[in-house]
Amino acid sequence: MADPVYSNGKKSVLLVDDDPIIRDLYLRILNRNYNCDTAASGEEALELLGARSYHLMLTDFEMPGINGAELTVRMKKLRPEMKVLLGSGNLSDKRIRKASEESGADDLFQKPIPIPELRGKIEKLLEDRV
Repeated sequence: MADPVYSNGKKSVLLVDDDPIIRDLYLRILNRNYNCDTAASGEEALELLGARSYHLMLTDFEMPGINGAELTVRMKKLRPEMKVLLGSGNLSDKRIRKASEESGADDLFQKPIPIPELRGKIEKLLEDRV
């Protein structure tokens, strides 16, 4: 598949979160610098991933249906080159942390996350992308 850069030259990011307020916040924060699509579930994200390629997926861990770790595992089979930033409001839970780390996610973050820290994590992952 072609490199996922739109005609405007911006990198592309898929934002996945079942909370519409968080999804909208991420979109407003990141849309200035990145081409962003959003998905409200793991299932919806997989549909988008089947049709389009992205540089990075930012996903929540705790979602109904396919959680963020399972989504990451499935996504890495489709798009192994794509970076994944996985967030959870409960990274202190050892089961969640272990599942997140074993999923193949490139980085994890504790929600809520300060905006500058989130931007920094995304920029770092996209710089590291081959």
